[in-house]
Amino acid sequence: MYVNKVKKPTMKNRHDIVLVIEAIHSNPNGDPDAGNAPRIIPIDGRGLITSACIKHKLRQAIQLRQAGNPDFCNMHIDTTPILGEAQNLQLDKEAGDKDFIKYQLDRYYDMRLTGTVMCGYDKKMSGPLQVGHGFSVSPVELETITVTRQAISKDSDVLEEGKETMMGEKTVVAYGLYVVVAQLLPNPAKRTGFTDEDRLVMMDGFVHMFDHDRASARSKVNMLHVFDFCHEKELGDGLGANLTKVSQAVKITPRQEILDGTDVPRSREDYTIEVDMDGLPSTIELTDWINP
Repeated sequence: MYVNKVKKPTMKNRHDIVLVIEAIHSNPNGDPDAGNAPRIIPIDGRGLITSACIKHKLRQAIQLRQAGNPDFCNMHIDTTPILGEAQNLQLDKEAGDKDFIKYQLDRYYDMRLTGTVMCGYDKKMSGPLQVGHGFSVSPVELETITVTRQAISKDSDVLEEGKETMMGEKTVVAYGLYVVVAQLLPNPAKRTGFTDEDRLVMMDGFVHMFDHDRASARSKVNMLHVFDFCHEKELGDGLGANLTKVSQAVKITPRQEILDGTDVPRSREDYTIEVDMDGLPSTIELTDWINP
């Protein structure tokens, strides 16, 4: 029989979160339908980072930074199997069917955070964190770099054709400034048991999510801002149904030459990033977790 953990108070406040991410000669999110080139929106040329990509990198950062802490490092969708125990089916079975869902939520941080679909239990549970796709502020310029590879893909190329090298390509974004909007909602937090302690771990993961995900094709993807708008009320403060006004308070303006189409962005200095709190209730508290 599974014994529940000591119950802690769940998160009480709604949070609207805006991430500002830059990519410099990097590929922030490859498109498998385009040879893993950076994702772009064909209609306007803006760059795209999917919500699945953001959540994957968040889970990975949390699992690495919380290694050894079983309250946070265990992930049901395990990004680092050496650190996690998501494949330990025997422990799952010990919970028993009756308490299985509660056991999973206590054990796996990502299930408390983003929810899950539980096969065999006909249950879909939404988590408190809901992440949208990220879009670049301006159209992005793609650069394709041809490289010589010494790692041959097929044995037949070596044995039959005598190849010693191969040609390969890497496509990156010259410069892109991306915005991701997310919400952290108290109602689903009640169902999954997501606490304020869990929230602080999540924020730390957002801040460092690209620090632990470097690669030759994404050596310069940086988190510039993690804007956190904390509401006093569970359903949001004083805005009725129009809660999109909160995320719209983050205003990013390219310099005029970029707006005119006579130049392209090359660095963060080509943009002005401001937060306009006018028009928002005074009870909403803003924190930038990168620049507190």
